[in-house]
Amino acid sequence: MSDLTITDAFTTALEHHRSGRHGAAEVLCRQIIAAEPQHADALHLLGVLAHQSGHHQSATQLIGRAIALNDGVARYHLSLGEALRAMKQTAEAMQCFRRAIDRNPNLAAAYYSLATLQFDSDDFPAAADNFRSALAHAPNMLRAQVGLGNALFQMGDPEAAVDCYRAVLQRDPEYAGCHSNLGLALQDIGLLDEAIAHGERAIALRPNFAAAHNNLSLALMLKGDFAAGLPHHEWRLRVDEAQGAKQRFEQPVWCGQPLDGRRILIHAEQGAGDVLQFLRYVPLLAERGGRVLVEVQPELKRLAMSLKGAEAVIGRGEPLPAFDEHCPVLSLMLAFGTTVTNVPDAVPYLAAPEPLRDEWRARLAATPGLRVGLIWGGRPEQRRDRYRSIALSALAPLAIPGVTFFSLQKGPAAAQADNPPPGMTLHNLGDALSDFADTAAAMSALDLIITVDTSTAHLAGAIGKPVWILLSQPPDWRWLLDREDSPWYPTARLFRQPAHRVWGPAVAQVAAELQRHLAGVAA
Repeated sequence: MSDLTITDAFTTALEHHRSGRHGAAEVLCRQIIAAEPQHADALHLLGVLAHQSGHHQSATQLIGRAIALNDGVARYHLSLGEALRAMKQTAEAMQCFRRAIDRNPNLAAAYYSLATLQFDSDDFPAAADNFRSALAHAPNMLRAQVGLGNALFQMGDPEAAVDCYRAVLQRDPEYAGCHSNLGLALQDIGLLDEAIAHGERAIALRPNFAAAHNNLSLALMLKGDFAAGLPHHEWRLRVDEAQGAKQRFEQPVWCGQPLDGRRILIHAEQGAGDVLQFLRYVPLLAERGGRVLVEVQPELKRLAMSLKGAEAVIGRGEPLPAFDEHCPVLSLMLAFGTTVTNVPDAVPYLAAPEPLRDEWRARLAATPGLRVGLIWGGRPEQRRDRYRSIALSALAPLAIPGVTFFSLQKGPAAAQADNPPPGMTLHNLGDALSDFADTAAAMSALDLIITVDTSTAHLAGAIGKPVWILLSQPPDWRWLLDREDSPWYPTARLFRQPAHRVWGPAVAQVAAELQRHLAGVAA
């Protein structure tokens, strides 16, 4: 090929690539490289084509050759980063994106790619900064505006996220992913009707959009519309599949049909609180003729062995017996046709072993006054933990004479028990609690549990213990709206924030009720 012919050939290869004729582009690139082995642009394009066809290792080799010939081209480093990202070499990919930015500080795509990796690594502030940089150089890059909204949302600023998403939809009203994300952010600031409208719009635009279905389900169920919400909630399983989770079982999913002696496996999903809440259906499955196997997290196994109707309880990771059908624990709501008015609310349906309860009763028997268990923090990795958890110091109004508190707190927040609010008598039991059976046994020796929205709230409700639950605004879907009781737990009382992130009035209400409760006990 002459120089002119090579130039024309590469221009044509670029045109083929842009038009989706990748095979033709590859043929031309190979011809160019055969004639001119040091043609860096052809090596780079051939590497991009390899990456797009899934041959990421080959892509890194080809693009690496292009970089060796001309290290100063920013787009080469950007393309190498994308191939390394596909190979899950995150640190190396980030370095490539930074090199691309060093060589061309105006390259918006490099800022965007770096931001997405930082977001996936949970470095949300850094991601937000780089999304902003991408937008500074490409104001019309809508995906960067959505990414910025996502980062702000994860940083606990749903109001700012809403502003980002609205700005995108003004430019592209048919951006389905943005409608779904906006709906989720609107839920977090309590605008449920608008959240539902955007969720429905996302699904209208993309009927098989699993995340949009799941997000919509949460808003509908929070409003108490289980009939509409639960079918959408089943799409959560497809969200997991889209994120790479594999189907665990070949057996069919049970959807409510008669069991007639067949073995059914009920298996845990999501957090311990979800499992505790929905194990209530196990006795009902046995009543329908099922031989029920229950798989739970290891820390729940000893407690779950108290379930009536369970033929066997298996800790996750242990070998499973043979079974005919299976059902994820949260899918039991739909399979049983659950509504707010027919929730199976018989408690207790779980209990710690009797010898363990006797041990704790003896241990705490001499404690004077009203004995109250206290939990103020959840797992930090849970998305809504920043809303539901509270500092122990913020519970200072509960320091009332005649009340002795016992910390049942686990996890990072447990360290706060060493420095209780002034006037609060607080005994730290956390180190003595190795699993949920231990915690349930300790609860059985107390008069009352006060907790934020964590798995211990569900534990107290499941064992039939009086429990007062401090709820964020808006709360998780299962606590519904504008009510002080719970259809799930007859022994629960709900104390709600009056506004987003405002804990003071809810804590003051708990303190006042605690005073009244103490007076009633004394009388």
